[in-house]
Amino acid sequence: MKPEEVEADKEFYNKIMARTLVKRGGAYVWVSSFENAVADFQAVINNSEYAKILGDMEVARIHKDIAAIQNRNQSLEVKKEGDNFFYRS
Repeated sequence: MKPEEVEADKEFYNKIMARTLVKRGGAYVWVSSFENAVADFQAVINNSEYAKILGDMEVARIHKDIAAIQNRNQSLEVKKEGDNFFYRS
């Protein structure tokens, strides 16, 4: 979008961007791209306008989702390490 179009309807643009980042973050989780998912979710919760649009309950859910994603990523790293030990021995 052109900058003047964004400024003309800033609230609508922010609403679309907030929802887009949440949906893209979910898609990244689906394909196990956890770092990208966390980056998108954090972009939403760290932007006061986006967080305001989503509301406190959804932002709290996103915080929980980030923690779960980080745990999942960590568990995959431990599994890979275990697999490497298994194959070497």
